[in-house]
Amino acid sequence: MVCVGGLLWFASLSYAADIAVAPQLSFPKGPGIEVITKLNSYLNGRVGLNALTLNADFDLDQINYSADVNLRSFNLLADWYPLAGSFRLSLGMMVNQSSIKVGASGSDRYQIGNETYQGDLSLNGQMNFRPVAPYLGLGWGNAVSAGKRWSFNMDAGILMTGQSKISMDASGYVTDSKGNSIDVSNESVFQDNLAKEVANIQEDLDKIKILPLLSASISYKF
Repeated sequence: MVCVGGLLWFASLSYAADIAVAPQLSFPKGPGIEVITKLNSYLNGRVGLNALTLNADFDLDQINYSADVNLRSFNLLADWYPLAGSFRLSLGMMVNQSSIKVGASGSDRYQIGNETYQGDLSLNGQMNFRPVAPYLGLGWGNAVSAGKRWSFNMDAGILMTGQSKISMDASGYVTDSKGNSIDVSNESVFQDNLAKEVANIQEDLDKIKILPLLSASISYKF
């Protein structure tokens, strides 16, 4: 909000009429809104907020997980128009306040690490993201171009998200393949297998360090 206020204050000093607001749809960030201001004939500044909440189910290593996804991000971008037209190159960053929580529970059979367990088990995990992700992209449209109130804008680029990290804990009572009854919260063999399960998931996450970003918006200039 400080950045938004700073851009609006700067714009009010030099280009009082060149401020636009743009509702936006973005993948994977979700719906949001941007404020655009003209800095000079070739450069615009943009700030934006995006938010998306959803629930999803997925299977991983023969375990059915449910996920609560809360995507929250703040963007600060500079748009350079090399030809003073509609084509632009964009550079900036995304401040990521997103969280993803996953869980699995029930009285089923679970393959965790190198062992199969059966019983009342609850798994809870959380995925943490790097808080700042640089952005590089290109786009089309100038929300604060002369002579237009309404504009259609598109962006395509990449977010350099880096590695995300996952943590997981477990609770409940299960039986292993040998018939032993186990309190999973403090049994060392189970905890070792859980660590292997987390490592398998982390190995898949480590492959994702760059995300494509696509967005479209309709802007109105004041």
